Amino acid sequence: MRRKTLTGSHCARTLTYLGGKRKPPIIKEEIWLDDAGKVTRYSLAYIDPLTFPEDNGRVLGYDNAHGHHHRHYLGQVSPVAYTTFEEVAKKFLNEVRKLRKAQ
Repeated sequence: MRRKTLTGSHCARTLTYLGGKRKPPIIKEEIWLDDAGKVTRYSLAYIDPLTFPEDNGRVLGYDNAHGHHHRHYLGQVSPVAYTTFEEVAKKFLNEVRKLRKAQ
């Protein structure tokens, strides 16, 4: 597993290569913070073009783009209840673990 973190103005992007050096599957995390450190925007994605070649290889994802919290799974989008970013991230990582075990 190889991890690469890029930071910018209040944004952290992390790519974790689960397949080795720059090989899929990839976990992509983008998190935007306000000046107080509160998460204002996020995008979490499990990308594996060998499993799902559509949607740029995004098998699973959670984000709050377009003004609402939602989940992507194999090209389908559904709304999700939002409590905290930490809970969404925990749910996402648990689902990734289950998907990887099933493969």
